[in-house]
Amino acid sequence: MHHLMLDIETLDTTPSAVILSIAAVFFEPLTGALGETFAAQISPQKPQPNRTISADTVAWWAQQSDAARKEAFSGTETLKKTLTQFSRFIHINSSDKIHVWGNGKEFDCSILEHAYQQLEMVCPWDFWRTQDVRTLVTLARTLGFDPKKTRAFEGVPHLPLDDACHQARYVSDIFRSLRVIPSALESHH
Repeated sequence: MHHLMLDIETLDTTPSAVILSIAAVFFEPLTGALGETFAAQISPQKPQPNRTISADTVAWWAQQSDAARKEAFSGTETLKKTLTQFSRFIHINSSDKIHVWGNGKEFDCSILEHAYQQLEMVCPWDFWRTQDVRTLVTLARTLGFDPKKTRAFEGVPHLPLDDACHQARYVSDIFRSLRVIPSALESHH
């Protein structure tokens, strides 16, 4: 599989955000198949120098479910160790031609790319291979299909692996719905 859906939880919305957790799932958008998964929590007590926290994001976390908060704030690892493990996971399970998805890519992908750069680590994907879930959802809605209304959420919202799997499923729903457009257009001729 060459598509990887990311979901991270943070304490800010900027590229320099303190990262609480990273999750990802490989998936095949044309079939909807889910593959190998990764989930790790990062200790909010261990320093992430020059990374930022916003009061608005902390307030947002206070309103989330107990399960989501417990997972987000239960990490024990450092950011560097977690990024090393995440890179290893990607290299073991994919080729160099990986497409990395974020919801939106300016959040998940950009924050992780910034963290890799800040820690002087090699990012395990090419910046030109990042994909944006929100753009695809907008396209689907423009064409009359709303995957967020047709697919029930499985799991707990804001548990990053549950979020990543959900996003991969509805991106796959969109891909499959787009495959029927050419045949629908042909039937109108």
